[in-house]
Amino acid sequence: MPAPSRPLSHGTHPIVLLTSDHPATTAAVAAELDTKWTVQVMPKEQQDLVAALREQGHSVAMVGDGVDDAPALALADTDLSASAGALGLPGRRPG
Repeated sequence: MPAPSRPLSHGTHPIVLLTSDHPATTAAVAAELDTKWTVQVMPKEQQDLVAALREQGHSVAMVGDGVDDAPALALADTDLSASAGALGLPGRRPG
């Protein structure tokens, strides 16, 4: 799967939201990030897209809240793994 060719820019850093979460959660996070560039993907596709972005010379920071994010987190230049409750996302509770 090819990486997005024109992600939106937030300051000097492009933000691409790759998620398999519920669309309502995705919309809330995209609003917080002030980006409309979202890609609904499964975990393997996240991994492939992170790899493709790095191969294109991009630095990638990845934030994940579950075991399914681990492969993409491992490929990113910078990663943050947090429990779902720590991210403060709607509809999620610490567990």
